[in-house]
Amino acid sequence: MTGHEEISKALLAIRHNRAIVEASRECGCVNCLTIYEVSENFDWVDKDELSSRWTALCQLCDEPFVIGDAAGLPLSSDDGLLDRLYDPLVRFRLNNAQN
Repeated sequence: MTGHEEISKALLAIRHNRAIVEASRECGCVNCLTIYEVSENFDWVDKDELSSRWTALCQLCDEPFVIGDAAGLPLSSDDGLLDRLYDPLVRFRLNNAQN
């Protein structure tokens, strides 16, 4: 998978990710760049939708930018995926704030 494909897949895995997060052993947050073990204490947004479409909030910074390892993407700090996602995420957030 190319870097661009990885970033695209990760950005899709951030939203409506309840199934991915619940199937994961570790999660990473693109906002605070922290990797942590999954617990059952997640808070969710998008609760007005079907529960399968809920989006996880980071357990540390409370932002909805969580990726679970069940998405099939490497989360280790050695890989640097979260760091690489940070810049596209900022642009993504800014673009959506304007719409």
